[in-house]
Amino acid sequence: MTAPKNETLFSSVTLAALPTAVRLSRLMTAKAMRLWGLPGLIDDAGLVVSELVTNAVQATGTTEPKPSWEQLGPVAAIKVRVTHLGGSISIAVWDNDPTPPASRDAAPDAEGGRGLMIVAALSERWDYYPSAGGGKVVWAELAIPPGMLGAAGLPRRVRSAPVATVSRGDFIRDPGLLRRVHQGLKDL
Repeated sequence: MTAPKNETLFSSVTLAALPTAVRLSRLMTAKAMRLWGLPGLIDDAGLVVSELVTNAVQATGTTEPKPSWEQLGPVAAIKVRVTHLGGSISIAVWDNDPTPPASRDAAPDAEGGRGLMIVAALSERWDYYPSAGGGKVVWAELAIPPGMLGAAGLPRRVRSAPVATVSRGDFIRDPGLLRRVHQGLKDL
């Protein structure tokens, strides 16, 4: 769907700055891509949001996989927002650390340090800006490939799996099913 005039399609969530925020933000992003008819962007958008959220958690939260109660007390929040802009998708992540994001040169065998390079490779553009309320917003914009949009600029409908045909006789021969349907109709 493209957004009607004066209306923007978006999905957002506020999460604790913990490692679990990465998975939750990916799930929210995938759901938005499906809802907007853009399942072909799920992988790229999921990877971009994962990298941006990981950076926000590292900047402001705890990276401990199983933090103790003492570590959870001062945990900050992060905000994730995915917006459908018509011809592109914007992914923005806010955290309360005002320090600008910085790309690092990662060693070939390093497990981390390539997040912003991945974001740059998958997005049309990315940047950050200081937030008026403090902290910063790091954002990336992913183009919606022309093949995903129909002639009217709307996302193409993805065909579902074919529905198996069932004959009327299949239902008539199952008295248990008929009783359940009958009871369900009465319960309405």
